[in-house]
Amino acid sequence: MARLVALSLIALAVCTLTGCDGLDEFETREDEVFAGTIIGQREAGCTAEPCSFVRRGFPEDMAIELTFSPRNASSNPGTITSSEGPCGAFFNGDRLLPIAPLAHDDLSLFEFPGARIQNYIFAIEPAAGPLVGRDVMSVLSLREDGAIELRLLSGSGARVCEINDCDAFARGECDVFGVFDARKER
Repeated sequence: MARLVALSLIALAVCTLTGCDGLDEFETREDEVFAGTIIGQREAGCTAEPCSFVRRGFPEDMAIELTFSPRNASSNPGTITSSEGPCGAFFNGDRLLPIAPLAHDDLSLFEFPGARIQNYIFAIEPAAGPLVGRDVMSVLSLREDGAIELRLLSGSGARVCEINDCDAFARGECDVFGVFDARKER
């Protein structure tokens, strides 16, 4: 029993000194990304957007690749890249940006019901593509099954455009909302 207590104290000391927080499985290495696709496929018979009750402005086959570092969530949490759409890629290695005031606000402690371990809110400022010049909010949830659930939104969701209306996107007239299910890949 004394040996078990001693080992537990050593493990606790190591975790305290090294920042062990149980989130290591979500850390991506150089050869890893979290990859996934958007939820909310086209509803049967839909001919004009919105064609999904949850997806707005993003193509129905949009995929993302995400790097993430829970250890650096307050400084350099990661990047996002998306597949190409009719108007170009929405994200191309764009940084997830910590929102400084959240470190001092209870909103940073928000929880979703379900099997989520930790939730984060970041901003993204796309450098090119359909959302260039707009701020995109991202809500990133680490799930118990090792996946990341990512919500991306810009605007209220009321200004719906056709996915291929590149001029409307360029004028900033199109809102977006999407939920992605991403799993770690090499």
